[in-house]
Amino acid sequence: MQPPPNEPYVPVTLAQIYTLLQTTHSDLQQALNELRDLRTDVKDHEQRIRSLEKGRWPIPALSLVFAGVAAFAALFVLIR
Repeated sequence: MQPPPNEPYVPVTLAQIYTLLQTTHSDLQQALNELRDLRTDVKDHEQRIRSLEKGRWPIPALSLVFAGVAAFAALFVLIR
């Protein structure tokens, strides 16, 4: 196939296409491996966040209990 007359063109060989395809394939494999590593990092991060969240719920609950006890004590003092 001949290029149109007076048109600039760059010949590309099959070897160049094959080399570029191999490079693209290796780049894609590297990106997939990094994605897998990122996925495991996110799972580990989620587990650590969940464990921290489990440890935090007693604090507001205890403050509510102490507030209830304080309110009961105040009412007891006022009534007596």
